[in-house]
Amino acid sequence: QIERDTFQGMGSRQSKEEDSEVVGGASSLGNIECLQTLVGPKTVPIKDPFWLNIIENLDDTLEQLENGLDAMRVIHDSCTEMLKNRFKTNNLRYLVTALCATLELITQKAASRSSVSIQLAESALDLLFLTRIFLKHIMENCHGAMRRRALSLQRVNDLKYAKLVSSGNHLGDSGEGKGIIFRNSASPAAISRSTSISSQSAEVRISIPSSSTIEKKNSGDKPSIEDLKAIEAETRLGDRLVKDLVALITILPVRSWSYELHLEAINFAIVIASDQVYEQKDLKVNIADAPPKGSFLPKFINTKVCSSEAVVHALLRNLTLKVDDEETGLTSPVHRLSTRRSNSLMSKFTSTVQNLFLLPVMIPVYMYKYFFGTFTQGHKSNALGTRSILLLLILAYQQDSPFTEVIEKVRDTEEKDGVILSFNGLYEEATACLPEQWAILLLYTLIHHNKGFKQSVYAKSDVDLVVLPLLKMLYQQTDLEAEKVYMALVVLLILTEDKTFCDTMYTRLTIAKVPWVNERDLANVSLGSLAMVVLIRLIQLNMYQTRDLHLHTNCLGILTNMAPHTQNIHPFAAQKLVELVGLSSKRFKKESKSEDFQTGDIEELTEFILLCLEITASCLNSKILHTNPYLVYWLLHQKEVLDPFRKHMRFSALVKPLSRLLDKFENQNVNESPSVEGMVTSIQMYAHESKVSSLGFNLKPPKFKYEEQSNCAEFFVPYIWNMTFSMDLIPYLITQEEEKGVVEDGDDVKIEE
Repeated sequence: QIERDTFQGMGSRQSKEEDSEVVGGASSLGNIECLQTLVGPKTVPIKDPFWLNIIENLDDTLEQLENGLDAMRVIHDSCTEMLKNRFKTNNLRYLVTALCATLELITQKAASRSSVSIQLAESALDLLFLTRIFLKHIMENCHGAMRRRALSLQRVNDLKYAKLVSSGNHLGDSGEGKGIIFRNSASPAAISRSTSISSQSAEVRISIPSSSTIEKKNSGDKPSIEDLKAIEAETRLGDRLVKDLVALITILPVRSWSYELHLEAINFAIVIASDQVYEQKDLKVNIADAPPKGSFLPKFINTKVCSSEAVVHALLRNLTLKVDDEETGLTSPVHRLSTRRSNSLMSKFTSTVQNLFLLPVMIPVYMYKYFFGTFTQGHKSNALGTRSILLLLILAYQQDSPFTEVIEKVRDTEEKDGVILSFNGLYEEATACLPEQWAILLLYTLIHHNKGFKQSVYAKSDVDLVVLPLLKMLYQQTDLEAEKVYMALVVLLILTEDKTFCDTMYTRLTIAKVPWVNERDLANVSLGSLAMVVLIRLIQLNMYQTRDLHLHTNCLGILTNMAPHTQNIHPFAAQKLVELVGLSSKRFKKESKSEDFQTGDIEELTEFILLCLEITASCLNSKILHTNPYLVYWLLHQKEVLDPFRKHMRFSALVKPLSRLLDKFENQNVNESPSVEGMVTSIQMYAHESKVSSLGFNLKPPKFKYEEQSNCAEFFVPYIWNMTFSMDLIPYLITQEEEKGVVEDGDDVKIEE
């Protein structure tokens, strides 16, 4: 009923009888013989020319559709019928066969540098689109063994099982499902004293699928019947599909005419890989368990089916491509093709959905789910780059994934051997898209897993391109438990392990104005001082809200790494650091008197206070003491914050020399200056004297280094899928077992030839 009302609200003028037919059955397919045949209960033989001309026939019979809404109804009803008849016919298998043959023909032409016609590219695009929505509909509306059997793409008379689903009318609309939200018990990171990363060179070898089914002499725009028959004879058609999809992505150049085809191929790959999520839900197992679950994802991980070197190279390359928006029609991936072929199924709904882009809530549930991903752009990057990185992250963070090893071997353009990509290009594109979650995770992946890329970032003078967007996001973030908060902190932690990077933040990069800081107007502040302000604020919020130990540790680890390199600290940053010491002082005084304070809590608070004192002391070491007069100024004004620590055995080693240093400044009568600036000038002058500078600290605080935990996939795999679903690139309808219309394992079905 909601769907009927929505159609009427969008301008459809139909009688009640027509409404009920559209929603309940396949009436919208009545005049479209091609789709009726494809999703009907009878198998069309593979030798029938129908499979060679399916896209042309579909275009020719869509002329009677008046608008995109009609096309949406057609696709929706087609999916319903395909689901109902999936175990009666071989048509879905033959559709995949036609897709494989078309992809192989394009790949063959691309590899031999022959021209690929627009007609062939359009056919491949529509076949990818049509097959994707059929497979996705099966994933969303079947459970367990039923879904696995349907996605196995076996011939119906090869399926050996006793209980199959019936052809009753309960296979209609299943309603709107609820999205899966993963609850992660695992943390992505641990902090340790050292991290070792090995890196070896590798060669990219791209090959065409080892099949002779595509004749080399075939220079036409269609595969032949013999091609289809040879591919259909394949016993593992799913392997063939993944191999052909990977070949297209890695071999076909990305040009203005092939952009939409690449985009749909990536969409297709993400959709079929998402079966992992449904498998996890059905089997009630950890989604990160090895080997990866699902009908298609294990095939991507299998190096015999998928060349991991070629895939990594192609997906990272897609991010750095410079493609003219107007030339490719980024507002709609099917724009250029639809201008040539206004009768195509894709162009019919695209024109309507674009007109309703600002009102997506009005689009019927199923139509929005199926089509929104087809024309949604990436955020700040091109859509192909965004989705390519999502696919790479999905593949790279599976247990025992070969893609992680390949990422370690990527080399800069200056190198001669290995997977060669421009580090500068990757850095520019990734930082331009910060603080998008996928961009943060990509930077983490490259920095942590690729030693060469990490060193190239350390050596850059424009590190503000990374740090500034992350700091702004951390400052404005309200949900401190969000995964992107942890990932941003881990990226900063890895970067601050390097001395040159920290020096650059304090001495080479000054921000003229920071409009997003609310507490105070910040001007002419170094990037290091700004990082200190944001991180201390995050610690203070965490103390009162979530009290997350990992967040505390990461923030303090970053501050500790930066502390020995702190120069010309901004007055506001100095004030916030002393406030943090004061806050820990009050907390220690209060909790030490409490009878309910547990031993574990005392240890955590003690470690927290020690780190705060070490950070403060490191900022006052003898080499940089004279550059941080504002920190001395605030400590002189709030000396009492150190009082609760003086008699504590573990704190006294830091508090006593700090007190002696402050006493020395007081003995120089720096407090007698009538103005703040005069007092700061006096502090700076006396700090140069040997008697004072010798009292500066020379301690070497512990250096925090990031170390990825062995079970990190338990964090990353659900995080990446949640990110993929939430980005609305290809929205999903994940139905619950108890919902009406979901296919269970216990029903029966009749198999027909």
